[in-house]
Amino acid sequence: LESGFISNEESKQKLVPIMTILLEELNAKGKCTLPIDESNTIHLKVIEQRPDPPVVQEYDVPVFTQDKDDFFNSQWDLTTQQILPYIDGFRHVQKISAEADVELNLVRIAVQNLLYYGVVTLVSILQYSNVYCTTPKVQDLVDDKCLQEECLSYVTKQGHKRASLRDVFQLYCGLSPG
Repeated sequence: LESGFISNEESKQKLVPIMTILLEELNAKGKCTLPIDESNTIHLKVIEQRPDPPVVQEYDVPVFTQDKDDFFNSQWDLTTQQILPYIDGFRHVQKISAEADVELNLVRIAVQNLLYYGVVTLVSILQYSNVYCTTPKVQDLVDDKCLQEECLSYVTKQGHKRASLRDVFQLYCGLSPG
């Protein structure tokens, strides 16, 4: 509006080529930065439409789906920045709230946002009264080298000695009903 780009007949003729470039770039790369003139640039990005994440309960335990160190604190809002250090795969949402000194509802919303972006997943809190046992899919751990590597990386706490496949497999197979 300020530069009169759309209302100016001379610049109006540039709209079709601009729209063509936008369409091609967005379809090819999912984003586009297009300088229009000396004072205007169009920045567009196609955002993936994701389903709404589940409601986060105070007993849910958030677990990172990727390496925690891959995320920059500055890319998140202040509440999320405050709770990130407390997400360790052991603490449940209510405990994170207490230890981070952040209101429970704000922690639930922040974790739900992390869920939306696929940064964390939720697991139920380990209950001593629950029964845990393996399924026949445990055989996949024996057969698939990539799964073994992923499993050992996942269960080994950063900075600690790497667990052996034998020990992890023995633990998993030791889980039985009763």
